[in-house]
Amino acid sequence: MLRVPIQQARPGMVLALPLHHPQSSAVLLTRGYTLDDPMIQRLQGLHVRELWIEYPNTEIIADYISPTVMARHNEVVRDLANLFENLQRDSHARLDYSEYRRTLRGLIESLANDPLAASYIVELNGSGTSELRHSAEVCFLSILLGLKLQDYLIHQRRRLRVTHARDVSSLGLGAMLHDIGVTQLDPEYRTGHH
Repeated sequence: MLRVPIQQARPGMVLALPLHHPQSSAVLLTRGYTLDDPMIQRLQGLHVRELWIEYPNTEIIADYISPTVMARHNEVVRDLANLFENLQRDSHARLDYSEYRRTLRGLIESLANDPLAASYIVELNGSGTSELRHSAEVCFLSILLGLKLQDYLIHQRRRLRVTHARDVSSLGLGAMLHDIGVTQLDPEYRTGHH
């Protein structure tokens, strides 16, 4: 399988992995779907950034790509998209931290269950805004870093039970929400703030 930018997608290409909506966890197209021009145009309109397509002699790549991790990451993107949208409508919107933490724990669990998938560090989803994409990527990378440092965390947090000491969901939550104030800036000031 190969990752192909949507601009290079051509009719006849076959999806090697399911394609999720860029701002939700809904599956748009299933594995094995053969692309045509109208579908490629619809995907571009949805701001899908890339596709995984079947390609000969690349089967080993599948060992490093986890559909479960991708789906869990899509859930994080979905939560972020909803959060950004709510905050743009109402700057006093209530944040459901328990829901975000639950979503992050699902991502963490899927990464722990499939450690090879942790090597797959790219812009995973074609989110519509750079703030959303940036927050999702910082969250994902922070969780990966936290998972790699779990032994250190256990050593440094001796007063906590091991399960609590190694929990990196708070790290992921902080990373996920680190730029939430950006939603209140005028759009002209948002670009290039990172």
